[in-house]
Amino acid sequence: MPSCFIKENKKMLTKACLLKTDEAGMLWEAKIVREKSNNYFICEGEWPQFVVHHQLKQGDVLLFFLVEKSVFHVHPYTRKCRRNIRDEKKKLFYQQLSSTSSSSSSEEVEIGPDRKVNSTDEESVDEDDSPCYKNPKQENLSDDGGGGNGSKKFRGGSSMMNFKTDHPYYEMVVKRSHKTFMTIPKRFAKMTGIFSMKNMKVVNEEKKGYWRVEIVDMSGTIRITKGWAAFRTYNKIVCGDSCRFKLIKPNTLQVQKVPKHASLKSYH
Repeated sequence: MPSCFIKENKKMLTKACLLKTDEAGMLWEAKIVREKSNNYFICEGEWPQFVVHHQLKQGDVLLFFLVEKSVFHVHPYTRKCRRNIRDEKKKLFYQQLSSTSSSSSSEEVEIGPDRKVNSTDEESVDEDDSPCYKNPKQENLSDDGGGGNGSKKFRGGSSMMNFKTDHPYYEMVVKRSHKTFMTIPKRFAKMTGIFSMKNMKVVNEEKKGYWRVEIVDMSGTIRITKGWAAFRTYNKIVCGDSCRFKLIKPNTLQVQKVPKHASLKSYH
């Protein structure tokens, strides 16, 4: 991170930061660290998972928009689009940077512990006139339309919620980063009371046994953490599966695999 960016936005930055992209419900927690030469880096924490999930490679272009306090909206682009975004995207980036910095405080804030970061040789970038492509993302869960039986569904990118039923539920596509945790949409957590819970139970579709899991609030992102990996492995839940998380009891979520061909309104 440029030291001038840190200086101009010090009031908006803390040692921990959250990274998000255009995928709804997905957040990664990383750390801003400083090496002895006063260079700053976003690394550690879940940065490696962020890199793997978005298939980033050396030479890719990342635009970081500081949208909230220590929250970055990241736009990843493939290497071949570097020249294409130079004028328009960078102009927009610096306009937002200027707008944000005008409201920052003049107080000094030290971000991150002193740390030595390994330097890497810079890979040459092919700056041809190829079209600009964003890095590929997994397809979001589709809305098959209709809110049958008076149900009301809220769609948010890769998740969908239904509260107008005896057992409220949300549906989400399992991502590569969901090996050790699962995200619960913030709206769903608040509406159902999960927001204030520390522990819950998850059961499979057959309700054979249950797994105890922990609920963690990571700066506003609600996650199922400890216990999720064992449940996912036992029930053979893999990347790309669409799952329905149904609250069948105040402290119990039933996880159902949703067939890709099934209509959301008919699968109950």
